[in-house]
Amino acid sequence: MVEHRGVGHSRRDLTGADLPASAMNVTEAVDDIAAVLDAEHVDRAVIVGSSYGTYLAQGFGVRHPARVHAMVLDSTLLSAEDHHDVRAHARSLLWEGERAATAAAAHRIRRLVEKGGADPLPLGAASAFLYEFGGLPRLERYLEQRGRNRVSLVDRTFRVMQGGLTLRSVPYVMEFGLVGNLATRELQYAPKPDGLIFDPAYGTSGLLGRFPAFEREPFDLPASLPLFDWPVVVLGGERDLTTPASVAKRTAALARKGRYIRVPGVGHSVLDSHPEALLATVRALLSGKPITLGGLRRRGMTRHLAPLVGGLLAADRLSAALWREGPPPGTLPGA
Repeated sequence: MVEHRGVGHSRRDLTGADLPASAMNVTEAVDDIAAVLDAEHVDRAVIVGSSYGTYLAQGFGVRHPARVHAMVLDSTLLSAEDHHDVRAHARSLLWEGERAATAAAAHRIRRLVEKGGADPLPLGAASAFLYEFGGLPRLERYLEQRGRNRVSLVDRTFRVMQGGLTLRSVPYVMEFGLVGNLATRELQYAPKPDGLIFDPAYGTSGLLGRFPAFEREPFDLPASLPLFDWPVVVLGGERDLTTPASVAKRTAALARKGRYIRVPGVGHSVLDSHPEALLATVRALLSGKPITLGGLRRRGMTRHLAPLVGGLLAADRLSAALWREGPPPGTLPGA
């Protein structure tokens, strides 16, 4: 894995000063990959990207095509306008309920908004997260308990997570401060919100004004993909609402040797949720064997989120049951 400029040991220049915001651009980040391959004496490689990294991977294919043996795009981006697909996909599943599997959950969400007076934006953000990383049964349980005012722990935990994931700096893990300049200026990471439920811009609206406004993206990937003459495997999580299947399928269809593989039971980022599937894909491309993902053990970090959500829901349900039996000893009447 190549360390991104502006992150970890690559945050500073040779004098020890932080890199300037002007050094944060996709083209130079792409060329950094080529520089690392040069330093390691690697002529050609399987280029693997996850989420934002898929834009770098495809950009590498544009600028350094002779260095690519094959490409794996996990939870892929295609353009700075992908947020339109993200909105449409989430609203189709969890607001309109156009698929039978999610129709009941969508009905509960609409009822909470239209009859229960719930604020649609935070409800949509929490519901999308629970669906993607907790699964449909846990989302339905959350919505049922939300209708009975029994989910204070879940909502509080989600607010803390949402508020800190992007803006909090954790060295070598999440350092958005410098890279945020690239994300907003070239990839429209903080698009203008439309104010409706399941708007991905709701979660990034806090970046507006803190980082540069969107100018233009560096590559026209839809125009470039048909020129790629190597295998391009696009992996998409079954429940991915962050980079939806419509984008993944279009990416695979544009590539001359493209293939889309749906990874069941996971959300965004196969790297985080099921890294063995990602590695198995790479090994198959190197060996020329068929790609098979069945029977692989899930070891990803995000596998812990589903049981965590289940535990919080159980705690809220237990808390509500205890309060029905009477307030805890020492609580003042009416408090």
